[in-house]
Amino acid sequence: MAKTKITTELTKSSKKKAVSSEDKVKELYAKKEAELKDLPGIWFAVHSYAGHENQVMQALHARIRTQEVEDEIFEIITPTEKAEVTRAGKTKVVEKVRIPGFILVRMVGNDEEGWDRAWSTVRQTPGVTGFLGQADQPIPLTLQEVLNMVMPGLLQEFGEDERKTDEEITKSRVGSTSFSEGEPVRVVGGPFEGNEATVSSIDQERHRVVVMVSIFGRETPVDLDFTQVVKMDV
Repeated sequence: MAKTKITTELTKSSKKKAVSSEDKVKELYAKKEAELKDLPGIWFAVHSYAGHENQVMQALHARIRTQEVEDEIFEIITPTEKAEVTRAGKTKVVEKVRIPGFILVRMVGNDEEGWDRAWSTVRQTPGVTGFLGQADQPIPLTLQEVLNMVMPGLLQEFGEDERKTDEEITKSRVGSTSFSEGEPVRVVGGPFEGNEATVSSIDQERHRVVVMVSIFGRETPVDLDFTQVVKMDV
């Protein structure tokens, strides 16, 4: 009887942890969404030389000051995330650019005063090769696209304890899920929810899968747990 009672209590505790962790993710997502909505300007994706995103961002900051367009260009970010890298048998955590060859710029829209100055400042920055879209008609990013870029890095700020909790929750909710490399799937959880993707690699032990999601026309790897993806026929 005692064993049954303990098992029941552990199950209830696991469910509470699951609800708590998922609620925190939703709360963080909603907070960031509200924050972005209140910001002035429009977000654009700017092409840069891959591997030189940070240098281009610094150069653009400098040009904004020298060209005195602080009232037209409000923010520049290079979305990053932490990743484990193994070299010479040693594993360490490094920060890497999420979308190589792109930086995000929040600035006035192309129908607003100051657009020409803002556009030329960005376009003439060394290392910038253009805007996403046509040369003279850049395509603004949607709020969802910006969230997709910045949220994965923010979610990593939960800390080690939260990540462990998420892994425990996942393991309690799924058993042996059979995905295969190259298989098409649909993302049903997290910032990339609703996107179709392709399985790149599977980690059965940690119940996680890396899928390739198309972002700005480029295939980008995204690390998810099994509960965040489903087969296309589901």
